[in-house]
Amino acid sequence: MNTVNVVRVSDDAPIELLDISIELDIDSFTWRLQGTVANRATLMLIEPDATDTKDIRVTINGWKWVFVINRYNAQRSFNQERYTVQGESRTRLLTEPYAPPRTKTGASTINAKQTAEAELNNTGFTLTWDTSNSGDTPDWIFPAKVFSYVDQSPMQVVAKIATTVGAVIVSTTANDNILVQPR
Repeated sequence: MNTVNVVRVSDDAPIELLDISIELDIDSFTWRLQGTVANRATLMLIEPDATDTKDIRVTINGWKWVFVINRYNAQRSFNQERYTVQGESRTRLLTEPYAPPRTKTGASTINAKQTAEAELNNTGFTLTWDTSNSGDTPDWIFPAKVFSYVDQSPMQVVAKIATTVGAVIVSTTANDNILVQPR
């Protein structure tokens, strides 16, 4: 028997979420959630609004995920209403519209890992550059004024660096950390 618990992160208010589906594919940098809430009152606890996103924590058999709820759909029929909510892991906050695009040229010599870490400065996110496996994630040097980009979000820049060496980005499930590791 599975044990499932869903709460709003801000105050641990319980959320009744039905038909939960959680997935991740190798080429995505976010976990994805889809679930159903049974009524409008529950939806109001987690629906996104113009000022803020709502985060929920889903715990299944001790495994935890944190999701930003970013959209929902209403399904209404006679004497019944259901709302399907969709969310993604918090790494979505490193992309537009949450993180505005930037333009940058590296002024000094820096390696790829340091460049990716610099993109996460002041975001609350950390980076793990996996070198523990036999297929270590390569690192290399960017000479001064060689690394540059125009109108890119932090995640776009980190993804470009990772895919350059055939690595992938994996979002951790319950904290603000991203892992760059060999494919």
